[in-house]
Amino acid sequence: MSLYNMVQRVHTIFFLILLATALVLSFLILRPYIGALFMALVFYITLKPVYYFLLKIFGERENLTSLFVVAAVFLAILAPLVIFGFALFDDTTDLYFKLADGVGRGNYIADASAFIEKYLRVFVPEATLDVGGYVKNTLALMVSHLGSFFSSLAELMIGSAIMLFALFFLFRDGQKFKKEIFGLSPLADNYDQDIFDFVERAVSAVVRGSLLVSVTQGILVGIGFLIFGVPNSVLWGALAAITSLIPAIGTAAIVLPAVIYLLIVSSPALAVGLAIWGIFVVGLADNFLKPILLNRGVRLQPLLVLLSVLGGIAFFGPVGLIAGPVVVSLGFSLLRLYPIVLKGA
Repeated sequence: MSLYNMVQRVHTIFFLILLATALVLSFLILRPYIGALFMALVFYITLKPVYYFLLKIFGERENLTSLFVVAAVFLAILAPLVIFGFALFDDTTDLYFKLADGVGRGNYIADASAFIEKYLRVFVPEATLDVGGYVKNTLALMVSHLGSFFSSLAELMIGSAIMLFALFFLFRDGQKFKKEIFGLSPLADNYDQDIFDFVERAVSAVVRGSLLVSVTQGILVGIGFLIFGVPNSVLWGALAAITSLIPAIGTAAIVLPAVIYLLIVSSPALAVGLAIWGIFVVGLADNFLKPILLNRGVRLQPLLVLLSVLGGIAFFGPVGLIAGPVVVSLGFSLLRLYPIVLKGA
């Protein structure tokens, strides 16, 4: 090896060490805001068609269009989420303390549990069913997590502000960022474009095809419970949004016990009304919305969606609700792209 090659090698190694150090330090500095930046990217990908549509209306004025979309995100999504969070916290704590005291309407779960246990013992004499205990333990966990969530409200507000700022610059300079990434990538531009397309389809599939449908079903369950007189409708609507991700069970895990509750403590007419609402309004929302919202997304099996949501929350925190399915979708997409890149190389 010549002296010139040795010097070049030392220069390269030194530069790579500096680059790795700078990247690690940059990651550690930005780490507290990774969740906010990721959510900005998700909103950017999801709302990009809306942005380009409005860009034409606003006469190609990028700053004005970006500001308008960011303001719309705040007013239409973030503000209602905060209101919903407070309502969910109120419903959860209300039901928890009523169950703990065993008084008021919160005792309806214990009544329903005793009713079911009575008929269960016809088949299994020693059977016991303490639904109230299970629900109370679950609610205690939710109350503790929601309490810590609201105790860090200042941190949440800072994260939301960073997300909105990042979203503004993504809308305004997104194409410039994309060109810079293409320039840094060692892959051919067509492969880089394929990866970008896969990421966009993965995000669209998760947000529109899974989470948006789940949220819609949760809202419909909450409205149905409110109409037919089931207490704590916000809490049960939120739980229905989660159970809608479970294959073959879905929102029935929440609606069916509520129908039984109305049958026991209220009137058969209300129970039948809620059952019809669950089948024809909540159930059909899944069948009609998913094909429309998934017209160009990457499809994941429902079980994989559920596991990736749960694993994502465990690994990433609340952001994992979206990050988990997106990462899994991206992984499967890259596996499909792998043989094509290998042949091209």
